[in-house]
Amino acid sequence: MIAVRPGHDGGPARWRLTGAGANVLATAALAGDGRGPGWQRALERLRDGDGELRIAATSDGCFVWVLADAAGAVIAQAPVGHRDAEGARQAFALARRAARTVVGGVVPGRVPLRRAGTGPDPVQ
Repeated sequence: MIAVRPGHDGGPARWRLTGAGANVLATAALAGDGRGPGWQRALERLRDGDGELRIAATSDGCFVWVLADAAGAVIAQAPVGHRDAEGARQAFALARRAARTVVGGVVPGRVPLRRAGTGPDPVQ
């Protein structure tokens, strides 16, 4: 599910990608008034891994992921820190899968799964 929420303390509006139990999987600020296609394009880029993925340590010893464009602008980022760098990488992979569910498509380099009885097996 995608939610667009007003920013805190007068900051810019943000989009949030939420999963089961309303866990926020990814977020980023929206440019302008938040009514344009910004969040859709950001989710497409997140789905495709289209950007530079950075895993960074925070001041409190947690790790976060940030997907940024060539100029360094944030496309999407982890809303919370993770215990280690591998946990941050796994959270990024989960956010990509959720983005694929919202905007459609497949993650590049992966064979799409099929439902039983819906056609030939893509892996032979």
